[in-house]
Parts: sequence; structure tokens; C-alpha cells
Amino acid sequence: MWGQSTPSANGQTIWARRHTPAAGWSGATVEIGTTSQTDIAAQDPQIIVDANNIFTAVWIDTSASIGNDTLFSARHTGSSGAFSSPTRVTQETFEARSFGVAVVPGGTVLAAWESNTGTRSNIRAAVYSTTTGWGPTLDVGADPGGAANSHITPKIASDATGNAIAVWAGNDGMR
Repeated sequence: MWGQSTPSANGQTIWARRHTPAAGWSGATVEIGTTSQTDIAAQDPQIIVDANNIFTAVWIDTSASIGNDTLFSARHTGSSGAFSSPTRVTQETFEARSFGVAVVPGGTVLAAWESNTGTRSNIRAAVYSTTTGWGPTLDVGADPGGAANSHITPKIASDATGNAIAVWAGNDGMR
């Protein structure tokens, strides 16, 4: 999966191609990062797969028409052979920057990202349920003291029972 300039889409979108042990890199290269914006600026794609072979791609779109950097996702099931239409992950007005994704049993996807307010960065997260889609944004790494500190570069991992841990780098303004 990669970002690629696309003159017809007036910007950069996300592309993917499937690999199988039997056929290698076969089949068509597909564009998955097309959103309704006319000034697409998709970047930093990540992809994960669950135990049922459902792939979830997540990327940042920096389109000016959105108004801020926003996370989007699309899902691919082996049976359909195609990715779903992109879905907005972040519903907030702050910029989404670096992010991490993980999948837990049952196909639930977890995303954590750096949310920049312009004066500070917090870590926020959302959960994708196979029945309801992306849930609300939650603060995961907000500074309890309310100081203008920065929390950046989140990563997230899960275990076989559905537990997950998010980690990130942070600056408490003192060191």
C-alpha cells in the first residue's frame, strides 16, 4: 500500500495491490484512498489484517477542503475483492498527525493518533466495530495537568484476548 500522485484526482491518493503465496503480486493495482474532496492529499498509509482475512487500511488525508489533517479508513474482504469506500475515522476539528492501528479478535480495529490543537498535542483513539463502524473519539493521552505539553508518535498493539496498549512519546514541558 502506498501514496501516489493522481492527476485525475487532483492530488495524491492511496493505492494497494494484493499478494498471495500461490500467485505472488497479482491482480490489479487498486486506488483505495479516493474521498469526496477535490484536493486529495493522502499520505502515511498503514494496513492491518484480522483472523478472518479482512484488511483495514488507514491513512491521513491533508486536504485543504477538509480543513485539517484527518484519518480515513477502508476495509477489504477477500470475498469482495475490493476495498470499501473511505470512512472518516476522526470526527474532531483538530489535526490528526502520526498514528498507529491494531486489530483484536472478532475484527475490532483500534486507532490511536496525535491530535494537534495548535498549542499542544494529545493522544486520541477510536474503535471500529464490525457492526457499528467507527465509534467516538476518546482522549487516551491527555495531560492531566492541562499544561501545553506534547504527546506524539503513538503506537498500539493488542493480544489474542482483546486487550490493547497504546504507547507514545511525550514532553511534560519540564525536561
